[in-house]
Amino acid sequence: MSETWSPPKTGKPPADAQQRAADELRRPVNLHGLRFSHIPTTIRHRGDSIVLPRHLQTTRAAEAIAMAAVVHSLSTGATMTAARVVERQGHKATDRVLRLATGMIRNRHMWTYFAVHASLLHSEGLVDLERLPGELRSLTAVPRSALTALPPQCPAVPRTTEIAAAWVWLDATQGRLAGGPHPVMSERAIRRFDRLLNPEGRLTLREWWQERTEQIADQPSTAPRGQRRERSTG
Repeated sequence: MSETWSPPKTGKPPADAQQRAADELRRPVNLHGLRFSHIPTTIRHRGDSIVLPRHLQTTRAAEAIAMAAVVHSLSTGATMTAARVVERQGHKATDRVLRLATGMIRNRHMWTYFAVHASLLHSEGLVDLERLPGELRSLTAVPRSALTALPPQCPAVPRTTEIAAAWVWLDATQGRLAGGPHPVMSERAIRRFDRLLNPEGRLTLREWWQERTEQIADQPSTAPRGQRRERSTG
């Protein structure tokens, strides 16, 4: 079966183009402190839905893995394989995604693209995405009390508290369902819930999870950050 995506160009770019691509990506690393922990598990463009269409999921997941590996290399001087990125981020990826990501890591033409996305991440505010998953992975259901301020259509959706938890995971981590509390949740159900939310509902739910994670972060614990768990209530 052929791949659904291939790099925009083939062959090794000229030395000056390689250097320019590296400089463009190194700028947000050096000036803005972009690190591995700021890279989500997929790449979303502005205007994308909270769950990407199936035909984009393989490509965007590979791009995110490759970008994380390259940013890690530029910020630490150590190399990282695609498989190691997935392991550290705590999710799963298919062999096809890993194969594409490995090719992208080696393809300097991709580095300019990564630099553009790095600028977008910086403009929206860099978030520690290694901390948030650990604090939200056990959130299998959002308390119904947190849903009362949402549009009335939302609480009427079947399995609303669980779908809301999947939505929270996607919104907070900016990534994929993989690695979250509901990795096989119906993508159609999440898209429907997202449409019903409307802008005000999204803001309400986002403020809820932000407040929740801040409360968890403020709690004293002897466990390494990101490994603490809080039982959710329905």
